[in-house]
Amino acid sequence: YTLLADDYMRTKYENDEIFWEAYKVHPSLTYFGAHNGLFRILPALGQVECGNYDPRKRPWFVAASSGPKDVIIVLDVSGSMSNYGKMDLAKKAAITVVDTLTISDRVAVIVFSDSAYQVPVGVGGGTDSLIRATNENKKLLIESIRQLSGGGATNFYAGFQQAFDALERTIEQEYTTGCNVAILFMTDGARTTGPETDEVLGLINNSTQRLATLYGRDTKIFTFSLGAQADHLVTKEIA
Repeated sequence: YTLLADDYMRTKYENDEIFWEAYKVHPSLTYFGAHNGLFRILPALGQVECGNYDPRKRPWFVAASSGPKDVIIVLDVSGSMSNYGKMDLAKKAAITVVDTLTISDRVAVIVFSDSAYQVPVGVGGGTDSLIRATNENKKLLIESIRQLSGGGATNFYAGFQQAFDALERTIEQEYTTGCNVAILFMTDGARTTGPETDEVLGLINNSTQRLATLYGRDTKIFTFSLGAQADHLVTKEIA
């Protein structure tokens, strides 16, 4: 189906050649990325290996497909996450998300077990609000994610409370993008400590309504169950 873009890409490149010829400069490449990772570029470039480039991870694709956004990753680091490689899976997923963000985005990573805290950025780093997703900040955040280890019980309430607190502080400090808000919640199982599930759902509903009423922000929550024994019912309720 990307053949439908050929005429436009050729015409654009030909027009660019005419424009830049007066300056003795070659026009930039014209390229197209699809939601499934398919990529086209004009003029074509020879590749020794095929399939190693994924446009969906490139800043230009992310920016065009989603726009500026505030992203909070809420990550379960309880003791059960240390089993069957689930911690490595969660860290890999979190790193992939962070890596795709652009300087137009804001990001924070909240980890929880018995309690919750925001992952610090760099040696001695720490913040209570979302940070701009610059290359340097992303590098430091990814290094902090790689150092995470599992232990303790599973307190959903603490994780979400920390996430909403960080988001509201960011808005009040006017560090927010002012656009889309997404909370990505990753866990391997059911709550084992802290307030009951009904209270967790109440916190989420009240907090999202508060953000909408006071700040006009629409908050989307995406949940991910890790492992074959994960409690999918609770995560579906949260989403």
